[in-house]
Amino acid sequence: MWASLLKVRDGEAGWEGAAERTLHGFALSILVPAEHYAAVSSWVDANNLRGRLVYLRIGESYVHRAAEPGTLAAKIAIKQGTPFRDFLQDELSSRFDYFCCENLADFRRYPKALTPNGQLKGGRGRHEKDDRKDLTDRRNYVLGWDNHDKIAGFRADLDEVQATLKVVAGQLERVNTKLGSLGRHNQQLGTVRSVTEFGEISWQATARSIEDLKAEKRALETASDVLQQLMAKQQQVTAALERLEDKAGKLRERVGSNEKDARDIAEAIEECRAVLSEAPVTDDAGVLAAVERLTDAALGDKPLTYKNTAAVESTVRNRLTDTIDALSKRIARAAESTVTKMADFRNKYPNETTDVDASLEAAPDYNRLLEQLVGNDLPRFENQFKDLLNQNTIREVVAFNAFLDSRRQNIIDRIGEINQSLAGIPYNTGRHIQLEHQATSDQDVREFGSDLRACSEGTIGGTDQYSEQKYLQVERLIDRFRGREGLTDLDRKWTAKVTDVRNWFTFSASEKWTETGEEYEHFTDSGGKSGGQKEKLAYTILAAALAFQFGLGSGKGAGRNAGNGRSFRFVVIDEAFGRGSDESARYGLELFQRMKLRC
Repeated sequence: MWASLLKVRDGEAGWEGAAERTLHGFALSILVPAEHYAAVSSWVDANNLRGRLVYLRIGESYVHRAAEPGTLAAKIAIKQGTPFRDFLQDELSSRFDYFCCENLADFRRYPKALTPNGQLKGGRGRHEKDDRKDLTDRRNYVLGWDNHDKIAGFRADLDEVQATLKVVAGQLERVNTKLGSLGRHNQQLGTVRSVTEFGEISWQATARSIEDLKAEKRALETASDVLQQLMAKQQQVTAALERLEDKAGKLRERVGSNEKDARDIAEAIEECRAVLSEAPVTDDAGVLAAVERLTDAALGDKPLTYKNTAAVESTVRNRLTDTIDALSKRIARAAESTVTKMADFRNKYPNETTDVDASLEAAPDYNRLLEQLVGNDLPRFENQFKDLLNQNTIREVVAFNAFLDSRRQNIIDRIGEINQSLAGIPYNTGRHIQLEHQATSDQDVREFGSDLRACSEGTIGGTDQYSEQKYLQVERLIDRFRGREGLTDLDRKWTAKVTDVRNWFTFSASEKWTETGEEYEHFTDSGGKSGGQKEKLAYTILAAALAFQFGLGSGKGAGRNAGNGRSFRFVVIDEAFGRGSDESARYGLELFQRMKLRC
């Protein structure tokens, strides 16, 4: 972040609050070098930040601009050693050139000004003063090469708040204790108010009544031995009766269960008889053996009883259903695959399959076609076809690829010759222009080159399957050259583009130091240049294009017409040439002369 690279200069403490407020949003932005820009922009776009993020892409170089004395930019120090120093200085000088005014008279005089109290005056008469946060509250400060002071301030505030919280917690605990005591007293008072007679709370009278009743019980129990014997007998009879009732209940449950089992068995027998009457048991030994295997698999180690017949039947039925479903799916997949292969065959050989459908019902027709192919003995001509394939079609494609590659190399050589001439013409003091070429990023051209190489790679000594694969690749290219049905215009434009080797390149210009060969500036167009710079660049590209068209160059590699003075190279310049700067016109004339062009 910018905040970690900037701070208010020592001795400017009076302006610290105003500077922090003015630079706050700027300082929270993130600096992203050019080499990380692609990764950062991709990550930011792909993730939900759940907040606001501002980041700036930093270019390769910036012109150092010193801050004007008296402005806010002059009161800001930049951390030593940062690679972003020139960029930060340029941003401060251009965006924060507010004059720091101690009084309102100066504040009203400057077009862009700032007061110590944070009142900001910008362009077009816009004034702003944001007092939503205290100007002197250091907790809101973000500038500085470290945040130790800010952390110390937050820790001091935290200690103060925690001490206050501790005092308040103690007070709250005492209040809760007092409230609990008052609640208990209130409950006790409610209990007392509910008593209407003294006898309700006199425990002595209740205790005397309990003792009197216990004494009366003991007297009755000791008065008669017969009563005690009868009570003991009653307990014995009651226990025996409970045991007999429990045994009788268990017997009734067994009888009921046996009766239910008998009814279930009878019903199962009737159901089996009904099933057998409708569908008698087969006498097929294979079917019976298969049923026995399925039954054994369903039972495992358990015996077959009337209770588990339904479960075994369900298991066997489910397994049979699953097997039938699996076989049906296999049959469906096989049928679909067969129909697909039939359709592919019809698409590949439409003339031979005009009267044949792509369906399972047409299988006899395909079998007859196969018998016809075998009867015609077509495999006997296979070797002759493969020889012609290698000797003619594929080798012609290899020659075509070599021809296009030679034209591509010719362009590279001619650009090299032109650069020899451009190296001797000063474009700017100590620098000259060189033409550069790169492989194009056009998808059609790149795919064509890849397909052409695939057709010509490894064509000698390959296997039969390999040669047939090459033939299919060549066939696809020739179909596009010839023009596919319904796509004739599109394929004609495509052919013109991909076979013109000039479209295999993208061209640019590089301004380089003559002594070291290091690049000073790279041009893909003239955007951002002044009128004179655009003229010089236009003359350079024009002369290079003419030289390329005429096949001109310099030195011994320039061709048979270069430098012999016997060819006529005429350039007509109209009155618009004289409207430019003298320096640009002089440069253009010298450049045309170096290229041996007659103006």
